Amino acid sequence: KDDKKNGKGTFIWSTGDKYVGEWKDDAQHGNGTLTHANEDKYVGEFKDDKKNGKGTFIWKNGDKYIGEWEEDVPHGKGNITWANGNKYTGEWKDEKMNGQGTFIWNNGNKYIGAWKDEEMHGEGTYTWEDNSKYIAEWENGLHKANGVYIDKNNKEYIDIYSIYIESSELANRILELSNLNVDFNFKLGLLNSLKITEGVLDSIGKDCEN
Repeated sequence: KDDKKNGKGTFIWSTGDKYVGEWKDDAQHGNGTLTHANEDKYVGEFKDDKKNGKGTFIWKNGDKYIGEWEEDVPHGKGNITWANGNKYTGEWKDEKMNGQGTFIWNNGNKYIGAWKDEEMHGEGTYTWEDNSKYIAEWENGLHKANGVYIDKNNKEYIDIYSIYIESSELANRILELSNLNVDFNFKLGLLNSLKITEGVLDSIGKDCEN
């Protein structure tokens, strides 16, 4: 219409990208499918040549996002499943996990709570595969303040130190070591907001026992 693409049609770019769907005034507008030369594919709604509304994007490597879009990026509510089995369901802003959401790792561990720029940020609960839980305030992916640990038998421990816990076994070891002596508590306090490994924790425990 008026020398512009309008209605339904197919367009193939010289790059190999291909669009099949609705057009308005030479722009992708409405429902359509955009297949990239690298085999990435988007199926959903467009507005003024950009992904807007609801749609599904499937990457060549198997990653898949289903949800809302705005200005060509995930924005609103949606879920993504990675090829490695990790999953996130929740809110997005400007292509990043922002707001409330649930992240499930492929080992069964789960975090439910607030996110900011793809990191745990705000109130949230981290649950291990054995159903033990750590409830805390988070900042930039790390514990901001002391939290509450609930073990698999539903026993509650208050004021566990701000350590990034990798497994329920490590959490239990922290509980045991925290009762050794005051020196250990002081050293552990210096490690607030640091991600530590079991190896580092082992060395701390040996120092306290000597």
